[in-house]
Amino acid sequence: MALTDASCKNAKCAPDKLRARFAGAGSLYLEVTPQGAKLWRWKYRYVGKEKRLALGSYPAVSLAKARSDRDTARLLLKRGTDPAQERKDNRLADQIRMGTTFEAVARSWFANWQTARSPRHAGYVLRRLEADVFPMIGAKPIADVTAPMLLAMAKKIESRGALDIARRSWQTAGQVFEYALAHGLAERCCARPSARSQSGPTCTRRANTPRPPAGSCSPTGTHTRRECGRLTCCPRRRRCATP
Repeated sequence: MALTDASCKNAKCAPDKLRARFAGAGSLYLEVTPQGAKLWRWKYRYVGKEKRLALGSYPAVSLAKARSDRDTARLLLKRGTDPAQERKDNRLADQIRMGTTFEAVARSWFANWQTARSPRHAGYVLRRLEADVFPMIGAKPIADVTAPMLLAMAKKIESRGALDIARRSWQTAGQVFEYALAHGLAERCCARPSARSQSGPTCTRRANTPRPPAGSCSPTGTHTRRECGRLTCCPRRRRCATP
């Protein structure tokens, strides 16, 4: 007898039995306990061994959803993959990803990096991470952090006028990614734009002031260093040494 929503809803197990199983099509069945729990199971064979795959509980997982999950697992089986082992591998991968958040990797990098730095400088870098970087991307697995996320982080810092902090935060994030790459925790560095890329925070360095030609100083010779461009000039407007 094929399973229906009504039969699933009315399925019960006798108190003197350990469980009751109500079979559906394609080796899918509903397992009911005397306590009233209803669990979806799919029976299959892999390398000659009978196995079962849990597909959730009813009614949280509907009959239609259980059938869809069974069909997905059947496709894996046709490709030679054990659906139960595939699920275990995916769960393990998720646990590893959540254990390698950007903040966790950054703190591991910092513990190694700070040994060759002064306490003052190391403390400044850590405060910058905790104040500006971790709130934005710290909770994300580092493998899931993308260049647009880093750019949004840098732009948010720039929006308050802290251009130099934005640039330094970008550079620190790049060092964290390099550490993650070296330890197999990431596959790419999102904070290392190419020379042609327009990504990254705004650079705050000023262009060099060109040196004026000889004899271009005013007759008074009282120019600032910016105006004259010669090292012998002084911002206090002393007499220029230009002949």
